[in-house]
Amino acid sequence: MRGVNVTPAAAPSVISEAAQYPPDRVRLTGAGLAVGFGAPFLLGLAVLLASLAGWQWPTGFAITRIGAAILASGAIAVIVQHFEGWRFTTVGIRPFEISDLKIGLASGVGMLAITLAVAAMFSHAGSGADSWFSAIIIEIRPREIFLLSNASWWLAAAAVIALAFSDELVARGYAMTRLSALTGSLWIGAVGAVALDLAAHAALWGIEFTCCFLAAEAILAFVFLQRRRLWPCVAARLIFGLVALVPIGLGTASAVIAHVHKGSRIAPGDNSERAIAKLNQALRATSGAIPLPLNPKTAPEFARRAQVYWANGQRDLAIADMTTAISLDPKDRELLRMRAEMYGTGDEAAASAIADYDRILALDPRDTMALHQRAFEYRALNNPVAAMADMNAAIKIAPKDPANYRARADLYFVEGENVRAAVDIETAMRLDPNNIKTVQERATFYLRTGRFDNAIADATRIIALMPESTLGYRIRETAYDAKGDWKDALSDVSEIIRRQPGNASAYSNRAGLEVDTGHLRAARRDYEQVARLNPDSLDDLDTAAWAMSTSIHPEIRDGKTAVALATKACRLTGWNNSNYLVTLAAAYAEEGDFVQAVSCQAKAMEAPYGDHDPDHLALMRWQLALYKQHRHYREGDFGPRRPPKIELLVGLILFILILVGLLTVAAGVIKLARYRAPARA
Repeated sequence: MRGVNVTPAAAPSVISEAAQYPPDRVRLTGAGLAVGFGAPFLLGLAVLLASLAGWQWPTGFAITRIGAAILASGAIAVIVQHFEGWRFTTVGIRPFEISDLKIGLASGVGMLAITLAVAAMFSHAGSGADSWFSAIIIEIRPREIFLLSNASWWLAAAAVIALAFSDELVARGYAMTRLSALTGSLWIGAVGAVALDLAAHAALWGIEFTCCFLAAEAILAFVFLQRRRLWPCVAARLIFGLVALVPIGLGTASAVIAHVHKGSRIAPGDNSERAIAKLNQALRATSGAIPLPLNPKTAPEFARRAQVYWANGQRDLAIADMTTAISLDPKDRELLRMRAEMYGTGDEAAASAIADYDRILALDPRDTMALHQRAFEYRALNNPVAAMADMNAAIKIAPKDPANYRARADLYFVEGENVRAAVDIETAMRLDPNNIKTVQERATFYLRTGRFDNAIADATRIIALMPESTLGYRIRETAYDAKGDWKDALSDVSEIIRRQPGNASAYSNRAGLEVDTGHLRAARRDYEQVARLNPDSLDDLDTAAWAMSTSIHPEIRDGKTAVALATKACRLTGWNNSNYLVTLAAAYAEEGDFVQAVSCQAKAMEAPYGDHDPDHLALMRWQLALYKQHRHYREGDFGPRRPPKIELLVGLILFILILVGLLTVAAGVIKLARYRAPARA
């Protein structure tokens, strides 16, 4: 005989079965609720803390989530049958009927409709756009769906199925029935279960989705109270989860935007050093004996030389020449705009850029481009109110200009408001469906949000609208690459090379794809072609030199060629950019000249420009130690693993939380076992 003997005849309803609770069962119910809701809560807390610490959650999130669901379901099953001594009918698990599926389908559709309506009201109220509905669908999924993006589609689907059963068993089957029995009220039990479910999942779902999902939770609670059956709720939750899974596309969007522009720059026809020499000669010829500040004819020449300096990474020289050009022609808005774009990043740079945009708007208050650009500088200064004010002002000036909505969509995306970004992009599309920039913006948005098939469709549309351009092929190659469809990615980049045989970036991109697919000899040929083209693009020079210096594949490496490419990049940047000096050091090490490798690495650590964050400096010091030991550096070797202090602190906090949780559960189990012992006796 178990703790309580209940027969079907004595249990006409879920609540009447549970109504036999003695006061001691309060602790047992508390333990069940702690285990059921504690699993998603702790996992959500771990994800949240990882996000605050800047970590990327590992690709095993789907397995972890499935494991947590199985743990919670199994714990509830053990509590119900072993400790409570009741049947599974007390949590609504009864033989499956066709009516369960029908009611589940109807409920799932209702949940989708009401969640869409709630999300649409918030979005429509904030955007003022007419084509808002097409963007709402991407917001009806919890944050945890994004965390499944690194899993295969079948594993992600398995996670959704496991969650549908586990969450409903805990929230409806167990929490609602037990809380109703304890309080003596069906509705108080239902409200309490819904509140606990939302609170336990808030970190995993995100606050926005949690608020939108409240009405859907009410539907699930009503269905369970009416039917006393779990399967309709599971079916409804499963339908909702699978629909939420589909728009995401289950792809990894990291590094997509950097890659979409990779290969977009075609090497200029003139060598930058010759260009600067010609500009210097032009400046001397036009200035003559007249002091330069008094000769406005030289302003365009200074501006052109500034652009060449900027392209070569010599920012200070570029800003100095552009400042001279502005002093010669202070009312030229384009000169002010170019200087503002040259300031770079950081609070001081943003403030300087804003000052230039203020001057532009003083000259022409209706310059919407200046409003766009000043808005993003305000955003860099963490002033989103001023940024949005500038964007809205631009739209007020030109409400039918799609460029204004594209710019505001960019700002919304930076702020993490994907729904409103999608609304503005769709508005721009409605205003001018065949505008190449708008189609490109939407394709880029799809890439950012992992919707690679949609990005491919828009890229194909760009190809149809501009068949002579390679823009569509570049975007589509990026989407295919991110999707893992390397065959089609190789096809598109090869088409770019066919159309532009002098495009060094395309050869570099294709070489990277060929390495990924194991075509190492072909990759080597493409990197050699980059060297033969001898581009002025710093990215092309550095990418090829780095691969030929540090690749883990011997077939790719060529120290001599890498030294030549890296030397040119260093020369173009005045030997003062650490990124290119690091590449040159690796190239010398590959060639076996460790004396030069040590020298270049030491210069890189003292160079005024480049990446000097603490982690990168630590890596540079470790590379220097390698070269002093006459050892090569290989790509993917990130040096000694010393976790930052914040990671240790967060890890310690997580460990303590988990340990406390386990000890609490263990104490509860021991007490329950002691409680059970007299009953068995």
